[in-house]
Amino acid sequence: MSTDYSYHILDDAAHYVTRASSFIEAALKSALDSRGRASLLVSGGSSPKPVYEQLSESDLDWANVTISLVDERWVPEGADGSNATFIKNTLLQNKAKNARFVPMVNEAKTAAIGAPAMSEVFDAAFPDPIDVCVMGMGTDGHTASWFPRSPTLSTALDIDVQASLIWQDATGQAGGSGFNDRITVSLPVVMNSRSTCLLIPGAAKKLVWDESADKDVYEAPVTTLRAAGPRLHVFTHEGG
Repeated sequence: MSTDYSYHILDDAAHYVTRASSFIEAALKSALDSRGRASLLVSGGSSPKPVYEQLSESDLDWANVTISLVDERWVPEGADGSNATFIKNTLLQNKAKNARFVPMVNEAKTAAIGAPAMSEVFDAAFPDPIDVCVMGMGTDGHTASWFPRSPTLSTALDIDVQASLIWQDATGQAGGSGFNDRITVSLPVVMNSRSTCLLIPGAAKKLVWDESADKDVYEAPVTTLRAAGPRLHVFTHEGG
């Protein structure tokens, strides 16, 4: 695994939020300036929430920014656990309310059934490499919906898999929060992105990340992100 990535260790939560938000904003602005459009994939969870809230106030041409998710629970928007609802209530506010949002869930009964059609929707919305993938991490070492030892993990982590979106089974996973049926981006989507931003605030998550360097990808799937090399930017802070 590459160690040639940027590790931003900030003094406290406030500096972490400001630096991470500024990084994402700068990457999107660069894309807008060079190509007239930008793309952003975001994760749910408590770690990125203050970053999204600050980012939503950024002076960007949000109408030309297309946003989707890194992963989603297979629940309708508005239901408990919906990452789409979380993003609409945090990031897609204020100046960012005009961004285009692409959902990851359709009306299929299960993610296994719905994922192929949603993958086609995703590919149509994002014909180019993603400009910024914002990843989170659980204390079990999962990122996106790539869970340790999951029976479906090998498909998601197959660097040659053709599908952009993959069904994942989180049954029995401590980090699954009881939402077992999920859809997630595949590893190639993240590895082909122009930049990847991993948000892991606090000493506990920092330790999980540091220790994942010595684990294989099936034990700590987050360690796969190291393969992005200089395109990976990890943001953390020393506080609890």
